[in-house]
Amino acid sequence: MQVRTTVAQGQMPTLQQVAESSNDLVLPDASLAGLRFFRDSGTEVGLGYATAREPTVWMTNGSSTAAVKTVAEIRSRYVEGWDFGTAAHPGVRIHVPNSRTEKILQASEVFIRPRDSV
Repeated sequence: MQVRTTVAQGQMPTLQQVAESSNDLVLPDASLAGLRFFRDSGTEVGLGYATAREPTVWMTNGSSTAAVKTVAEIRSRYVEGWDFGTAAHPGVRIHVPNSRTEKILQASEVFIRPRDSV
């Protein structure tokens, strides 16, 4: 099934849903490197800066900023009141693979599936 159809049918969780949920929408011990990320158009994207070696989500509590690399870290920081992004740039930084094109989206606009899923 095409990613766009899967997203439209609500069969892929968003990064926001994963952060808010106590259910295992994604394995809690999963690293971001073991996941694939998509926009609602079905386009696969990378997380973080285009030049980064591994996917990273930045989170802030308003005074501190941290680079987060696992689902468990995202959930624990979100429960503590942290939000996605930095104080200057709220949201999730994404990039188009194999390019330097970057954009910041809301966590509710980034869809997730395990890397081994087709």
